[in-house]
Formats: sequence, C-alpha cells, structure tokens
Amino acid sequence: MKKIILVVIFLFVGMVKVGAKEIYYSEYGNFSDYLLQPYQSSELVNVETERRYRYYDEVKIGQYKTYLDDVSNFNFIDFNDMKNNDFSKWSDEKPKEQYKRIIETKTFYKVKRPKPVKNINFINTLEGTIELNNIEVYYLNEKIDYESSIENGEEYRLNFWDSLTLDLRDYYDLQKLIIKIGNVEFNGLDELLITAAIPSDDNSYQINYFSVNLNNDNTKNIVLNADDWIKANPDYYEEEIVDNKENADLSIINEVILYRYQDPLFYFYNIEKRYVDGYFVDYPGMIKDENDYQDYYRYQVRDKVEVSKEIVVDNYNQQLSDFINSTVDYDIITNLDINKNGIYQVNYKTDFVDIKKEVRVNIKENDLKESRKEYEQLNSELNNLKQQYEIKQFELNEIKNNYEELLVDNNNLNLELENVKKENLNLVNICDDYDNISYVLNQYINKYNILQNENNKLKQQYYNLLDINEKYILDNENLNFKFNTVQNENEKLKIDLNDIKNNSEILNKKLNLSKQAYKYLQSHFLKINNEKSRCLNKINLFWIILISVILICLIIIFIKKLSNKNKG
Repeated sequence: MKKIILVVIFLFVGMVKVGAKEIYYSEYGNFSDYLLQPYQSSELVNVETERRYRYYDEVKIGQYKTYLDDVSNFNFIDFNDMKNNDFSKWSDEKPKEQYKRIIETKTFYKVKRPKPVKNINFINTLEGTIELNNIEVYYLNEKIDYESSIENGEEYRLNFWDSLTLDLRDYYDLQKLIIKIGNVEFNGLDELLITAAIPSDDNSYQINYFSVNLNNDNTKNIVLNADDWIKANPDYYEEEIVDNKENADLSIINEVILYRYQDPLFYFYNIEKRYVDGYFVDYPGMIKDENDYQDYYRYQVRDKVEVSKEIVVDNYNQQLSDFINSTVDYDIITNLDINKNGIYQVNYKTDFVDIKKEVRVNIKENDLKESRKEYEQLNSELNNLKQQYEIKQFELNEIKNNYEELLVDNNNLNLELENVKKENLNLVNICDDYDNISYVLNQYINKYNILQNENNKLKQQYYNLLDINEKYILDNENLNFKFNTVQNENEKLKIDLNDIKNNSEILNKKLNLSKQAYKYLQSHFLKINNEKSRCLNKINLFWIILISVILICLIIIFIKKLSNKNKG
C-alpha cells in the first residue's frame, strides 16, 4: 500500500526513478512565439511544428473585346460578362453576319453643295437699253450691303453689252440669297441676263456659277431665289452624306442605303494569382497554395532535478549540494549537524517541488567525540546534584524557622477576625436600614414618575382647553358682533317705535333674543374661567408634590451620610 501511494506522489510531480537517482520534472512552461528557426526536441524541450501556407485569390485580368480583335493573349472568355459596343460608322458596304452582331440600315443622301458666290452680274446682251431700280440683296432674311460697279445711286442704265456687278464683299451660299429688284424698264427688249459668279484669281474675269434670264413680262417687285437659277459652270464642295434630304435646288443630291453594325464586347481574360503577404495556417475566403509553405517552430521547456536516493555523509568535506543536480535554482533547508552522527532531515526547495529526504551522518570521528562529551556531562551532572542537595538542606532549615513565626501570626489574626465579625454585625444592621431607606426612596421615585405622567396629561388638557378657549373667544367675538348688530337694530327700532306701532311685538321678540344671547355668553365665559382655575390648581398640586418628594430624598441622603460618619 505504501509503495502505491509513493508511486502516485512521484507521478504527480513528474518523478522517475532511475538507478540510485530520483528524477523530478517540472511542468512545461508557456510556449514561445512561432519562429522560422528549427529546434530539436529533448528531455527538457518540447517542440511543436506548424506548417503555414501562402494563400491567394484568383483574379480575372482582361479586357472587353470583340471576336474581330486580337485576343490571342487571353486564355478565357466569359460569355455572361457582355457589354454593348459602339456602332460602326455608316458605310455603303453591307457587313457580314456575326455571332450576336446587330446590323442596322438607313437611307442617307449624298450631297454636293455649290461653293459660295461673291458677285451678282446684270448683263444686257441685246441692242437697246435696260434700266434697273432699287436692287436689294438678303442673306438668311437679313439685308446685306454690296458695292456697285456703276455709281448711279439706286438707278442703273445698261446699254448693249453693258454690265452691272454687285460685289457682296464676302462669299455667300447662293441657295440662301434673295435678290429683290424694285423695277426693270426693258424698253422693248426681251430679257436681261443675270449671273452669280466669283472673280478669277487675278480678277481678270469672272467665273459664272449660275445664271437666270429675266423676261420682260416680269418688270416690278422681282424676287430671285434658289429656284430661279440655272447651273452654268459651278464649283462644288466635296460630297457629304446627310441623314435627311434638304431642300437645296442648286445642290447635287443622290439617295443611298448605308449600313452600320454593333459587335458585342465579351470579357476576354487570364486568371492571375494574387498572393496575400505572409504565411498562414488558414485564411478564410482564399485559396491555399499546397506547394508554397514554411514550417514554423515553437518550444516549451521544463526543469529537471536529480537527487541521490540515499544521502549518507561520511566525511567532513561532503556538502548536501553534492547529492543534487538541478537546472533550476534551489534552497537547502536542513537541521543537519555534521559533528554529530544520526538521522537528519533535508529539504531541497525549488520553484516547482520540495524534495524532503533523510540524511544519515556516519563519521567515525564523531563517535569518539560523543563518548568524551557523555563522560564530561555525567561528571558535571553529579557536581550539580551535590550543589542542589546542599541548597535544599539550607532551604529546609529556613522553612522550619518560618513555620514557628507563622503560628504566632496566625493566633494574632484569629483575634482580629473576632473583632471584625462583631463590626460586621453592626454593618449588617446598618445595611438593613439602608435597604429600608432605598425602598422608601424607590416608592417616592415611582410616585414622582406617576405624577410626572399626570402632569403631562394635565399639560395636554391645558393645551386642549386653550384651543377650546380660542374657539370660545372667536364665538364670543361673533356673538358680540351679533349683539352689537342687535343693539343697533334695537336703537333703530326705538327711534322708529313712534312711527311703527304695528311692529312692536316683533321688536320685543328681537329684544328678548338679544338678552338670551347675552346671558348665554356670560354663562359660557364662567365655564371657561372655571376650567382655567381647575387646570391651574392641578398644576400647582403637581409642583407641590414634586418639591416634597425632592425634599424627602434629600433628607434620606443626609441621614445616610450621617450614619456612615458615626460608624467611622
């Protein structure tokens, strides 16, 4: 049974017996932080390894492109991630059908607009004279100024092959010009030639773009616009395509069908791994790279103490520290006396265990020392006994002498005791008198307390009577007021008695009532005065009794002191 208990105790502190040594282990301490430096496990070092991985997220890196674009750099396409592309330009070439391609058609117009003109020429090509008056030129309904080649004011006269040139000072679109002529005198001629032209580069001649023949049947308020002109040798701007047909008679307009298409943009992409910085055991929401990892290490240590199973000190040079090996500091607590053979206790005290052991001191030199000490000790004890015997003999003689003196003192004390007994009887009698006086005094005190309570009750009655008296006073004032009122009425009645004889009985009744009220007040005042005197008598009686009790107590105290003085 003892062996089982011993094993349990050793297990509790982590002890293992090996040969002649007892080994004790502490609990492991806290783990260190994880480090990349590897550690080797040992008897005192426990190492844990944690494998950490790099984590990454797969990110799509790409662009929105069509099938016609160069997508050779991309490995994947997301058909669900599609955006609308811009439409192509309008073209007269019909596009091919493609996956998800949208093709639109629309009617357009190819327009060639004439270049603007600068001069308006009026030419008489017939033999005769033509007169022109009040020529006005408008552009977009706004009148513009011009410079005339003939300085005749507003009237111009053209003979055979004469011409009038209106320099508009700028270039204008003939289709937006309006020329108004107030009056034309043909004088028998059939027509007048009008041209719209531009000067040549050297201004040596004019290039006619358009012309019109004005007939003699139109002579007043003539208005020329784009509808009236006939093409001569115009110069045009480059062809332009517009989406609506404009009302431009001088332009060349051709209808054409144009096409445009819209190819959808699909997301072409590559998958790129974006790693999180560092290594982790787990990283929620990310993907583990099984091939990229690092091992981290942490360790915890424990202490070890080895103590000899048997501790025997057989020479003076041995120390208790020779029997212990420890990785931790320790204290040695012992009652060992190396100069004396025997069994002692030693406690090797560490932070995690107290090891209590028996120490046997077995030094041969100590046995010789012990024998000498015992012999010397016996001799000293024998001498001490002799000295003690002599002292005891002397003390016995002293006791005999003291006994005889005590007998004499005892007799004297017996005589004094008899005298004390007699005095004690007298004191008993005095005490009986004192008890009687105390009894009477207690009775007076009880009576005093009773009177005190009655006095408090009388005070309360007195205060109640004062309240009643105040009410009576108020009632008396009201009755006095009524009485005065009655007296005033009585006086009035007396004054009017001679004039009012028929009301004499009523007046007498009122007079009787006033007398009865007066008598009632008088009797009421008498009652109040009687109550006051009765209360005052009770209060006076209380004070007389109180003073009497105090005097009696003082007399009793005085008598008691006097009797004590006589006894002394």
